Parts: sequence; C-alpha cells; structure tokens
Amino acid sequence: MGKSNYMILLDNLFEGVYYVDLDKKIKYWNNGAEKITGYSHTEVIGKLCSDNILMHTSLDGKRLCSYNCLFKNTLSTGMMNRTEVYFNHKEGYKVHVSVTIAPMYAPKGNIVGAIMVFTDNKQHFKIDEKEMKEHKEIYFDPVTKLPNKYNLEMMLNSKLHEFRRYNWSFAVFLFSVDNFDKLQKNYGDEAINIIQKKITSLIQKELRPFDTMGKWSNEIFAIFFTNINKTNLNILGSRIRKMVENMNISVGEGEITITISIGGSIIRKKDSIEILMDRTKNLLKQSTLKGGNTLSTIIKTLNENKKIISD
Repeated sequence: MGKSNYMILLDNLFEGVYYVDLDKKIKYWNNGAEKITGYSHTEVIGKLCSDNILMHTSLDGKRLCSYNCLFKNTLSTGMMNRTEVYFNHKEGYKVHVSVTIAPMYAPKGNIVGAIMVFTDNKQHFKIDEKEMKEHKEIYFDPVTKLPNKYNLEMMLNSKLHEFRRYNWSFAVFLFSVDNFDKLQKNYGDEAINIIQKKITSLIQKELRPFDTMGKWSNEIFAIFFTNINKTNLNILGSRIRKMVENMNISVGEGEITITISIGGSIIRKKDSIEILMDRTKNLLKQSTLKGGNTLSTIIKTLNENKKIISD
C-alpha cells in the first residue's frame, strides 16, 4: 500500500489519530481527531500536545500533562499504553475517551515519535448520570465549578512529588474577599455566590494553561503556579489584586467595589504540604490584618529578620 493510500485510510477512520515527535510536537492530526475534539489540524499542527489543547486528565481529575504524561513512557521505553481519560473539547466540555499509544520507529530502529489512537466512549456506552453527579460532588465546588479542597490536595501532593523528584518549583496563592461576613450580611448568599464567580472568572483569564485555581474553603480560594520565582510571584499577585480592585460588580440595583487579600508562598526544600499551606495561610492573615486589599509574600518569623513584602 503506497503512502498516499495509507494517509487516506487514516483520514477516513472514525477514531481520532495523531502523531507527536520526540519533543511531543503534533505532526499529524486526522479527520477523526478533528470531529471528536473540535480542533482542526491547522489549529494543532506544530504545537505541543500540552499547549492548552486537549488537557488530558485522569478519571479521578488529575492533570496528566504535569502528573503522568501519556506519551512520556512510550517515547522513553517503546512500551504501548492503553488507558481511559478525559480531554477538553474545543467548546469547553469534557469528553471521555479510550486511548492507545504506540511508539513510531525510524528504519534504524530508534524511536522517533509516538502515535495516539482515541475513541469517543459515548459511542459505546452512556456514562451513568448518578456516577457523574457523585464525581462532581467529590471533586468540584458546586457554586464556582472549580476544584474543591479534596481535589486541590491531590494536586498539591502531585506537585510536591514532582518538586522532590525533578526540582520543579511551584507557588501557592491563597486569597479571600475582604469584608466577606459584612457583604454576606448586607447582600445575602446569592450575591456572595455571584461575587465569587465573577472574581474567579476574571482571575482565570490571567492564569496560564498549567496554573490551577480552586476553592479551598467557604471564604478562601487557592491558586497553584508552576515554574515561578519570587519576582514573578509579586508581580503576578499585584496584578491580580489590582484587577479585582478595578472591577465593579452589579448587586441588586447598584454596583459595589470588591477587594481581596492575598498570601503567596513558594515551595521550600524542607516543606511538607502542611507547612507550605500553614505558611501561606499566615501570609493571607497578615494581608487581612493590614486592612485588606494587600498582597503578602514573605512573613516575619522568630528565625528570620525579614519584613512582610506587601503591595
């Protein structure tokens, strides 16, 4: 079978098929992949598979691009891999697929890339609605639809593992709406929900594809930043604080100005999850005690003669 006939065959499969090279850049994307994902081949060719395209996640909600890349094992060992995952459709909803990943070899026998074949599982079975509802209740906040504390703690454990194994640094922001109790008393729970959804929607536009925001508690939100230093931590935190300060939110017949307090901390070598989060909570508390609308990223301790950096 000639090459042209081979390509015609691939393009007419119902299954999605795409090929990546050793750098995980997408080099081929068939018609089936376009139909299942919503992305045309012109939108993905030449891009990394992790470039905010499919954003593969495991069935329990873990982001596989940073936690357990689907292509990594096949490219390094030549082993085939079969699993089930979710990916993000171009229109924003999740699609449940079965995937098979196989290595591609050059004539000399060396691995030059990998090919993924994926099938939309809705063609074969319907996901139990009760099961999906339970999944959302376990892993996501019902108001903002963001990852909840349970989900965020799993992500933190993965990030800590990556930091200790690969030295991939990360940072945590915790932020809360200033005068939360007063706002809730004056405007009610429904208005608070609107305020939180609008703030998180605004901040999400500022985040990179590999950053994560979620709901840590009733009043506190968390953001996890990958590959960030102390300078960028302060710049980004200040930008987020000012964005919220400059937005107006309609409540009832009027508009109100909302501000947030932020605490931010970068992972340290001896940190556990508990130590990191306790330090960040203390930084958030410092911002709140300073009157709100403040970013704090360094806390003064008995062993450190350092001032709080705040904005």
